[in-house]
Amino acid sequence: NISWIAYGIIAGGLVFGVLGIPHLKFISVKVGSSLVGYVLIAILLLLPKFTGGDQFSLFQGNIYDQFNYLTSALVYSLYDHSTIQSASIAEFLVDPLMIVPQSNLESRPAVMLLFSALGSLFGGKYLELAYVYNIFFLLQVVLLIAWSSRLLGVNFKTGLLIGLIFCGGFWGQMIFDMNAWSHLAALPLLVLFVSLSLKQLSNPEENTLTPFALISISVAGGLYLYPEATIFLGFGIGILTLIQIRSRYSVFQKLALAGLIAVGVAILDYQSTLLFLMNQIRFSLGETPDWYQYYFSFLFGNDGIPEALKTSIQNRDFDLGFLIGLLRELLDAIPGIMGLFFLTPSMDMQSWNAWILRLLVNGFIIGLWIFFVKELLGWLRRKCDTGIILPSQWLGYIIIQLGVIGILVITNNIWVATKGWLYLIPFLMLLFLVPFFSGKKQNTTGKILLMIFIISQLTFAGIRPFAASSEGGIHYRFKPYPGSLPQAEKDHYSWSIETVTKLTQDCKLVLIPQISNPFYEHFLMLVLRQNQVAFQKTTSVNLYYGESENIGKMATKRPDCVLQLNSEQGLIGVSISQNF
Repeated sequence: NISWIAYGIIAGGLVFGVLGIPHLKFISVKVGSSLVGYVLIAILLLLPKFTGGDQFSLFQGNIYDQFNYLTSALVYSLYDHSTIQSASIAEFLVDPLMIVPQSNLESRPAVMLLFSALGSLFGGKYLELAYVYNIFFLLQVVLLIAWSSRLLGVNFKTGLLIGLIFCGGFWGQMIFDMNAWSHLAALPLLVLFVSLSLKQLSNPEENTLTPFALISISVAGGLYLYPEATIFLGFGIGILTLIQIRSRYSVFQKLALAGLIAVGVAILDYQSTLLFLMNQIRFSLGETPDWYQYYFSFLFGNDGIPEALKTSIQNRDFDLGFLIGLLRELLDAIPGIMGLFFLTPSMDMQSWNAWILRLLVNGFIIGLWIFFVKELLGWLRRKCDTGIILPSQWLGYIIIQLGVIGILVITNNIWVATKGWLYLIPFLMLLFLVPFFSGKKQNTTGKILLMIFIISQLTFAGIRPFAASSEGGIHYRFKPYPGSLPQAEKDHYSWSIETVTKLTQDCKLVLIPQISNPFYEHFLMLVLRQNQVAFQKTTSVNLYYGESENIGKMATKRPDCVLQLNSEQGLIGVSISQNF
């Protein structure tokens, strides 16, 4: 049982960390305490998987991408590349699960192929291990942020705290709950790439090729895992290097060579990397998708942008009511970009109470910004040790990237701009927090404001294990957090992998009944295929979760087991009848 194995590892790690490390001569107390801290962070991030079970952990805010990734990883473990690539409608009607994996072969499949290989080492339990797989990348991000913090002049323990604030706080949970596997997998490499590049720009006299080799490897990996983010974040490095080309020409040459080598490696599979990137750019420059209204409406507070304000903008009706509404949205947007939207009032609050809360929250944020600017200026003036990143380089990079995001907003590329914001967030978090920890003692008021911000983010991390255990598996139901897409009907169905596995363990061919929810039908097919149980379904085979073209029906055979929908404890699940 995976849960008990995990509990054993966690318990053993705690015992070893608390009792063993201080007595090991080859591990200093300083290193040991950092190791214990990292183990505790890992436990905190993994806990929701066990407190929420399958109902929570199978998918979160984006069932489309989650099932696309899961299906592809599972199918890649069952068929070879040529079989999937050459599959036609005839093959799709034999195994409908082959449809999405075929298209994903040319859509940055690296993260799925990696999971396919790793999952086979753990008994092929892909559905059970998907959450842990993504936490694996998030824990790497914690380490890379801690390492980057060291390069910015703070100690490793403080770096771990900053890593926890990002990965366990609002922004890390947001990326995780978008079920953005490629984003999560590429993020450690992208933090490594940007931090190492800025370190070399800060220390042009260093005469070693090792950092540039690591930069090349991380960029190549990023192009395979998530080319859009790699190019977006690499743009700022390129511009910053060109600005300083006269004084840092040797660094420019080495960075250019590292980039060219990385692109050369990506060309080896250009269809799923560079060609896919070009297609994504063309798509982004076309009609703006409205996905941001689901994923990023939190940037405008608990209720997003009111319809009345949208109507006023469309009708160019800029009266007093419009100005009041615009001010209200501005006061909600400031907490939104700080990852504090949950502190903003909702529409059902009385008007005066809502305004008082807005003013208090924004007063707190503005006060925090004032102390941040003071600490930032001191950080910029401070003389840096050799080998660390100059604050001016980090700040310059952030300014360039924010400029790009601003241009995207002005040109109405809202989806790309909001995604770019998510790519940049770990670097913004470092810029915001490092100055507070790298200088002299702060003003008492500044300390209090900083602690309130940190506690708000850590509280978000702390409540997740409890929220995961909520009935129906939707951990955050408060609007507008993207806790679960409505069409997934997550809290209407039972997503227990173990239940379906036990019901069908003695079956050879299972008939899946007609189900109104195509995602639940797909879930049943995934569980059966993972357990190597043949299935057929009564509904037509659709190219994409009932939202595309029907291509026909599976061949009819006599099943020995028939699944039936039933309702138990308020959730729709399945029972089984033997077909003799």
